Amino acid sequence: MTPAAGGSLLQMLFGLALVLAAIAASAWLARRLGAGSAHGARLMKVVSALPVGAKERVVVVEIEGQWMVLGVAPGRVSALATLPRGELPQATVAHGLAQGFDFSALLNRARNKSASER
Repeated sequence: MTPAAGGSLLQMLFGLALVLAAIAASAWLARRLGAGSAHGARLMKVVSALPVGAKERVVVVEIEGQWMVLGVAPGRVSALATLPRGELPQATVAHGLAQGFDFSALLNRARNKSASER
């Protein structure tokens, strides 16, 4: 290897290290400033979730005043029903989860509503 080739190799490695440092610094700065997140503006929130199998769940999500009932399984999310926003029992709201929430009544109401629309 000639001295000129060794110098260009060193220069290339220095440039690569500089680029990698710039990428790491950009990622740190973006995370620090919260890029990509809307502070305070939550468009969607999980109202409740109920496991119905080993890896399957029924989830109620609130989006813009509407409740969507979703079936969640590994690799798949299915919309089951859309309902107007309801009220949760006070104890449920305090815990953040719908532990006392009657999902069967909600699903029956959604099923009856979708059947009557057909």
